[in-house]
Amino acid sequence: MEKEKCPICEIGYKTEVRMPFYNRDIDQYNCKCCGEVWITQIALMDMHNIKLKERNEISAFTRERTVHKLSPLIISWEPLQDNHITTIPIKEIIDQFPKKISERTERALFNLSKLSDHMGQNITIDLDHDFPLFFCDAFNRDSIKFMLEILTAENYIKLTEHGATSSIEQASSYTITAHGWSKLYELETSHNPLSKQAFIAMHSRQSLMEFGRMESIELFVMRGLNHFE
Repeated sequence: MEKEKCPICEIGYKTEVRMPFYNRDIDQYNCKCCGEVWITQIALMDMHNIKLKERNEISAFTRERTVHKLSPLIISWEPLQDNHITTIPIKEIIDQFPKKISERTERALFNLSKLSDHMGQNITIDLDHDFPLFFCDAFNRDSIKFMLEILTAENYIKLTEHGATSSIEQASSYTITAHGWSKLYELETSHNPLSKQAFIAMHSRQSLMEFGRMESIELFVMRGLNHFE
């Protein structure tokens, strides 16, 4: 059976496809690019009408929540009035996308930290699927290389040497530097770049508790995204 491409990024394929829960028309699947996706079938069918740039922003939203192990929010076309499920409209996701390069680099650094089990660990980056981790402007290598260059120039990450090769184009792994970890600690103690998502998490508390999905969100809100556990 031929795999079905993810309608959001049109790069990764749907994996771990699950049946709609609670007798609702909600698609649940994983994508190598977008992470864990929960989306209403109406929003899914209309995805081809959404600009590529905006689909890129939706992908960044779902992938970020996935790497931070936050319970998925159901993507919908319009707000749904239902006490049993918690949705987030596509427009709201797009409005949340960080506009400033400084915020994108901070959020990207947080994402990379969640892929590292300890300081000094090599983090493998897939230049063909990991665009959302960096809040890129597009689904292409030029955009992800641009963000990697900024993170490297800020001395937040460094390339892992591969023989005589150490270019962003060819390197496949990176390490968060001591300066990068110091920056993360500074951000932890000054402000939380995911504060908007924390608000959504708190707002979603009652509905998610009904499905036993509250644990990771409660930890997120109460611990303030402690990346150094």
